[in-house]
Amino acid sequence: MPRVKEFNKEEVLQRAMDLFWKQGYHATSMQDLVDYLGINRASLYDTFGGKKALFDLALQNYRNVYFSAMEQTLESYPVREALQRMFAGAVDAASQDKHRRGCFVVNSTTELAASDEEIREAVEENKQKFEALLTRHIRIAQKEGRIHSKKNPAQLAALIFAFYNGFQVLARIKPERKELQNLARNAISILDS
Repeated sequence: MPRVKEFNKEEVLQRAMDLFWKQGYHATSMQDLVDYLGINRASLYDTFGGKKALFDLALQNYRNVYFSAMEQTLESYPVREALQRMFAGAVDAASQDKHRRGCFVVNSTTELAASDEEIREAVEENKQKFEALLTRHIRIAQKEGRIHSKKNPAQLAALIFAFYNGFQVLARIKPERKELQNLARNAISILDS
């Protein structure tokens, strides 16, 4: 009679994401996962298909949650206020995170995108979705006169996306609240340039 799995798949996925986020993909061994997750190697392989498949699922889960939160913020507030809230959340997270984890997607990009086509494609999909959403909201704000920049909305969205991701890297290096707040203000100010 086969053994019944005695773990919650979603909880295990969340914990795996936490470990990959703290250590990175390459620094996390299969034994680290077994120890941290508290499940045996066979169950891990049977349920998730191995380390890479588990990482991909964890990253996808993070991307879904992250994009959903960004989408909700952009749908709930005018674009300038939405961006202020997003950057303020990033400042708070960075200045309170003693482990300096940063953004899981950005970390995974810098670690793996050069050598992993699946990661590259996932990150590109993220970029396209975020920029399309932001472009739409910038265009609306320009029509309503809430953004004074006459620049192309897609170009502004691409600049903000690049700035936000660079911001995430800098926040890991030097997570000083005042400096991060200044960077965030400068990023948002391009809406008026």
